[in-house]
Amino acid sequence: MSTTPQGRRQQCPACKEWNDAAWQKCEFCGSDLAPSVDAAPPGELQKRCPACAELINLRARICRHCQSELVFCPQCGSETSPKLRDCPACGRPASAQIAKRPGIPVLQPIPNRPQAGANDIARGVREGIASTQSYVGPAFLALLLYYVGFYVIGLIVNIAYLSSANRIKHDTGITPTGHGCLVALIVVHFWIPLVLAVIAGGVLAVMALAHAH
Repeated sequence: MSTTPQGRRQQCPACKEWNDAAWQKCEFCGSDLAPSVDAAPPGELQKRCPACAELINLRARICRHCQSELVFCPQCGSETSPKLRDCPACGRPASAQIAKRPGIPVLQPIPNRPQAGANDIARGVREGIASTQSYVGPAFLALLLYYVGFYVIGLIVNIAYLSSANRIKHDTGITPTGHGCLVALIVVHFWIPLVLAVIAGGVLAVMALAHAH
């Protein structure tokens, strides 16, 4: 920034800012200027127009040389012009929205994101429960009941907890801890004895038929 020497200037009747005597419109507010010329201020800080690179008043919003409106890039905050294809400071395309005042952020569209519904929330709760749920204790209880003689009660406990573990696995896709223990117990204490009983019954039936003939 530099200070210009005093020259012939005129004051805008609307915003009271000083403009060049040759201009008919205020470079600050765009109002029509009176034809009279007032004394110039003692000095002014200057900047260069981003469109034509000519020196203008530091607070000017319209370049008095190229009549370009000065705006602020919403990405880097630097002054630019709608006449430029890109921001001279950061290269942001001019097709993007441009803020006309500093400090006012330009809101960009937010990509659509799927919102979590009630089912997604419920699923997340179930997954959280599944990650902490353990069936090791129920499996040990069923095993104890099997071996102390309460076979039927142990089988009921085994089936009930295995059904609960299977439901959690189906709903969340997460296998809870102890699920394998419950499966092993039901196989060893129900399915294997059942298969052996069926085989033994078949053998006895065949032997009975053979003995009858």
